[in-house]
Amino acid sequence: MIRLNKVYVYNWGKFDEPTLLPIGDVTLLSGANQAGKSQIIDAVMMVLTGKKKGIFNKAADKHSARNVEKYLYGYWASNNQEKFLRHDGFFTSYVVLEFYNDVKDTYFCDGFVADCPQDHTRHAERWMSFAGKGIPENLFVLDDMALNISELKRFLATYVGEENYHFYTDTEYSKYIMAAYGQIRSEYISLLKAAVSCSIGENLNIGSFITDSICSVNESVDLTSIRSTIHDYYDLRDKAQSSRRKLEKLEKISEAYNVYHEDAVLVKTLDYAILRDEQKILEKSCEASQNLIEQLTMDISQAKAMNETRKDKQNRLQDKIGHVHEELGKSDTEQIKKNLESKRQAVDEKRKGYLDNLQSVHQAITSRAGSWLMLLMEAENAGFNCDDEYKEILKNAQNIKIEDLSSYPEKEIDDKIGSLYQELSAFHAGLKARSLEVRNKVKEQEDKIEALKSNQKQYPKETLKLKELLEKELSKKFGKDVEIPIFADLLEVKDASWQAAIEGYLDNQRFDLLVPQEYYDEALKIYRASKDALRAYKSGLVDTRRIRENWTGSAEEGSLAQELLTDNDDARLYADYKLGFIIKVDNTEDLYKHKCSITKDLLIYKGFVTRGKQTSQTFYIGKSAIEQQAKEAADELARLAEEKDALMASMSVTRTDKVEKCLVDRDFFDNAVSHADDINALEEESLELLRQIGSVDTTRDEELHNELRGLSARLEEVTEQIRLSSIECGRAENKIESEQRKLAIAKDEIAALESQAVDGSRFSMDWRMNVGDPWIREDSGQNRRGSLKKIRDAHNRMRQETLDASTRHFALVRRLRTAYNQEEIAGFDPERTFDNEEYETEYKRLSESGFTTFEDEIDKAAQKATNEFKVEFIGKLKSNIQKAQEQIDAVNEVLSSKWFGNVKYKLIHEKAKGYERFYDMFMDPNLVKVDPDLPGYGGISIFSGFFEEAHKDELDELLQLIMDEKNLTTEQRLSREKKLEMYTDYRTYLRLDLCSIDHSGSSKYMSDVIRDESGSGIQTPYYIVMFAAIAQKVRAAQGENTLRVVILDEAFNKMDESKIAASIELLKSFDLQPIFCCVPEKVKVIAPKADITNIVMMYTDKSSYVEHFLDNEALTRIVETA
Repeated sequence: MIRLNKVYVYNWGKFDEPTLLPIGDVTLLSGANQAGKSQIIDAVMMVLTGKKKGIFNKAADKHSARNVEKYLYGYWASNNQEKFLRHDGFFTSYVVLEFYNDVKDTYFCDGFVADCPQDHTRHAERWMSFAGKGIPENLFVLDDMALNISELKRFLATYVGEENYHFYTDTEYSKYIMAAYGQIRSEYISLLKAAVSCSIGENLNIGSFITDSICSVNESVDLTSIRSTIHDYYDLRDKAQSSRRKLEKLEKISEAYNVYHEDAVLVKTLDYAILRDEQKILEKSCEASQNLIEQLTMDISQAKAMNETRKDKQNRLQDKIGHVHEELGKSDTEQIKKNLESKRQAVDEKRKGYLDNLQSVHQAITSRAGSWLMLLMEAENAGFNCDDEYKEILKNAQNIKIEDLSSYPEKEIDDKIGSLYQELSAFHAGLKARSLEVRNKVKEQEDKIEALKSNQKQYPKETLKLKELLEKELSKKFGKDVEIPIFADLLEVKDASWQAAIEGYLDNQRFDLLVPQEYYDEALKIYRASKDALRAYKSGLVDTRRIRENWTGSAEEGSLAQELLTDNDDARLYADYKLGFIIKVDNTEDLYKHKCSITKDLLIYKGFVTRGKQTSQTFYIGKSAIEQQAKEAADELARLAEEKDALMASMSVTRTDKVEKCLVDRDFFDNAVSHADDINALEEESLELLRQIGSVDTTRDEELHNELRGLSARLEEVTEQIRLSSIECGRAENKIESEQRKLAIAKDEIAALESQAVDGSRFSMDWRMNVGDPWIREDSGQNRRGSLKKIRDAHNRMRQETLDASTRHFALVRRLRTAYNQEEIAGFDPERTFDNEEYETEYKRLSESGFTTFEDEIDKAAQKATNEFKVEFIGKLKSNIQKAQEQIDAVNEVLSSKWFGNVKYKLIHEKAKGYERFYDMFMDPNLVKVDPDLPGYGGISIFSGFFEEAHKDELDELLQLIMDEKNLTTEQRLSREKKLEMYTDYRTYLRLDLCSIDHSGSSKYMSDVIRDESGSGIQTPYYIVMFAAIAQKVRAAQGENTLRVVILDEAFNKMDESKIAASIELLKSFDLQPIFCCVPEKVKVIAPKADITNIVMMYTDKSSYVEHFLDNEALTRIVETA
């Protein structure tokens, strides 16, 4: 046989030194976790199998995939960062296996070598082998450096000769090892890998294990031809159905397009008719504008002639008016009268000025007095106290008569009013100051409520400032956070009925600060230096250390201290010290029974004196204190809000800007009163002047004045006529210009409309002559709409209705086209409006395709698929089942003579439950065998008539799997395909199991063991079957010269000592060469059975080496080391 003799690795994984492992008939490999055992196994497996992917043991690293590059560079991970052991300079890696052929008495070596650059660029790697010698003594190292590939070739040429070494590509090496290892079957490589990586557990499927490990049935049922024929059948059937379906859809598209096209033609006709309507309307408008221009031109000419006549009349009237003025200028009576009237007007104006001043003074006094009285009435309601003298003065001023103003004591009264003004201003200022104070208190209460919502009790500000200062300074000095709690914060009251008594008795001592004893002396210094500045007189520093040193007492039974609960030792101490001698009593009669006692309403008996104490308004102890403080704050906030509203109302009615400081301006008053006597004198003077005016004779002057008025009226009338006529002429001229511009625009629009109407791209001459113009004439002959605009509007409505209809109709066309494109995978333009050519062409093509002739071809395809199915499906499944049974029987032949303890094992193959009828059909001797080389099967049936009659139901069921029914969904077809794959697998029809048989003939099945047991109950038969399968593959029983290495990782990890020993002995009986890799705990059990024990040691967590031991020496050394 061919034996593995040595394993050599260098610059591989953790092995950065030349490492040589001897291999015996039974070899043990062990070491601590992460030492590198699996790296040795992966190296051996890579060279044995010629594979660099999918061969590495997953157990080597559960958290990262292994590959050749990581092994070459010595990959390791630290803190989620990738690192490499070999990262400096160029190096060469080796994995070499030394073999000994005991039949030919020769050595040969196979291996893998790689030149690796520092920067991880593409490294050179080659498989190699050499014959005639084993691994050289220099271990491929020269001057402490591994030989690179070029140097290795030169070395081997000297070491074994040019003809005895070879380098290979991946493909070449795979072919080489099959021959080098004794023409072993490829299944051996698969079993070798399975033995290394397999993990035996409760989820082991014994049937899959047997077929994967033992049965090499590669002749799969080829459904390609059958499916091709079926696809032909489906294609033909689908083409026929598709053609019919497409034609139906195309007919609907054509019908919808024809409806849309009729609408489109009518819209075009109406577009042309509307253009002509617009032309006619504009032409009629041009005619009306021309007539208007002519009429206005005539009207302007007539108006201008009339104005010339009026201007002559205007000149004559102006001459007459001049003569009248000349005569009036020569008369003196008119002048005398004017002088008297002028003088009288001046006297009246002076008198009126004096009288107006006096009335203004009177108005000012009475109105201002009234305003003051109204203000005082509202101010008194707001709390202002007004002297009755002020009100009497104001009432008199309000009722004074104008004729009494001369005797009005203005100075004395205004001095009084000034004093009243000052008093009211002072009252208003007081209200304002109080309002500001209330607003500040409201803000304080709101802040207090917010703090209480955060469970922050409202301690005195000086207490909080002192606490903050001490914590800050102590933390700064000692370099860590120092917390100083307030005494009240650490307490809870057990019985709420004693809360008031506790709070009242402690009073400011509630605010004492419990300084940790190690900081007390430093805190005292800070307190002494800052107490006056902070005015922190309500809080003290509690010296808990000295209380403990000097007070050895405890709280008395029934004392006030027992009503306080706390988890803080310092708080408990201080509470007991302060309240532990104060005994609670319910009645005053009980006060004297104790040295010091207290009632709930704060009667305190102490030192033979009973003294009452005020109950604290605000509680600070316990969670209820926060609720009480919050309620007090809310009540105070409500009260302040009411006061603020009242103050705002009072301030609004006491504002002095509503009144004046005096009732009348002094200078204005003096001036007005000083002229009171002049008013009557001026009135008499005015009457005298009126009598003098009446005595002047002005008869002729009045006649001239009347004549002048008449002439002036006629002159104004003529002038106004000239002005209005000129305006009308201007308007008419503007209108003419407007109409001329309108006329020019209309002519341009008519020309533009004509250009559109004769545009050949829209309306060709033939179309206009044969369609457009005849339609307009016919429409005009039937038209009863009246005016041109009504006709145009009717055409526009008709066009819009038709356009809306065409839009709807084309939407249907687009929807049908788009659906066709999507469903039939067509690339036609669904938005094409001007024709339906693409879809009509497709309709014509399909109509002429002759799809109805497909029906005969469909029948032929179905018949061909049936015949091919019979040969390919039935024939090959029978062959696969028989081949698997033969291979299982071959392994059973190996197992038949091997006893494991008091049992031996046998592989079981029988009909699978639920598929017996199909198994019987495949194994029926009436099944006719057909030569598979016959081309196409040419209608030859592989079944005898008796066979088809006996298995008609089974054949029909199997045929249904490939003969698809109509109207199957995609999901149903996928399900059918999956079922077909299951029916083409020979394993479906076999039940496979492993049976153990003892000397009495009793048997037990592996499937039951897996269900009922774990550990060695599963592992033992697994190894036995694996050994037998490998022995059968390498033809060990025949004594052939083959490689027989078996590698077991985590070997026997679930077996006890006796079963391990039995397994190793059985393995030797199979004439295999095992390498066991196990955890250190199993070494003392396996080592005595091994020829050589290799122990992987670690220099560091990143670098390893190997020590090897022979026989019991290994066990002794390992046990001593442990």
